[in-house]
Amino acid sequence: MKIGKYYYNVDATWDASYYSVLGRYNYFLRCDSTFDDHTRGDDYSSVDFYAAYPMGSMDYDASAASEPGAVAISGANFPDESFRAYVSDSFDANGDGVLSAEEIACVTEIDVHDCGISDLTGIEHFSSLMSLNCDGNQLTSLDLSSNTALATLSCTGNTYTVSVDSDGCFDLSTLPGSFNTANASSWAGFTSAGSSRTVSVSGSTLTTAVSTASVCYTYDCGNGASAGFTLLVTPVVEPISDCTLTLS
Repeated sequence: MKIGKYYYNVDATWDASYYSVLGRYNYFLRCDSTFDDHTRGDDYSSVDFYAAYPMGSMDYDASAASEPGAVAISGANFPDESFRAYVSDSFDANGDGVLSAEEIACVTEIDVHDCGISDLTGIEHFSSLMSLNCDGNQLTSLDLSSNTALATLSCTGNTYTVSVDSDGCFDLSTLPGSFNTANASSWAGFTSAGSSRTVSVSGSTLTTAVSTASVCYTYDCGNGASAGFTLLVTPVVEPISDCTLTLS
């Protein structure tokens, strides 16, 4: 069974704990060193096998996720798949799929430039973070209000493609992450040739000319930090209605 980035042996032997109320066994997830009373076949003990299925170095402890300050590396806590993979590979030292309070406290720098990330939700868990580089992604917002130790931020070149309707409107509430229109300012639109175009925002609706190719704005990220983001605009192609041609 794989949890986090490592695999574990499922111990389904007689000594697994039995829950009479639930009517099920609590099977143990073992590493190889504590699973030594079981014998692997040659196909399951080769170098190639372990390269394809890296085993955990310790038994899996399901209680780790409930420890004070621990954060599960899950889609709920880190919605963006690319960011979640980065967090798992970079900070989950024991590969149990959970960030312990100690692992979190060690994170002072995050560099995720050019990783195709559109949502950095989960960044708030890293209270010791001092430096963040998220250049060249697809971010449209960034909330650093919980990262009070942050001293260095590099957040440039983030673009995200949106489609406007025939009236030049787009619903900003559909942007990924925790976009808040109250935090966005200095809206500006441009054609592909660089000519300015008017942009207006009312509630969650952005309106601009259909000839607009990009919309730029400044976003208040919290803790005195701000960043610029760009929406690349493509018009929605309206379908051609059916028509009847009459020949006289």
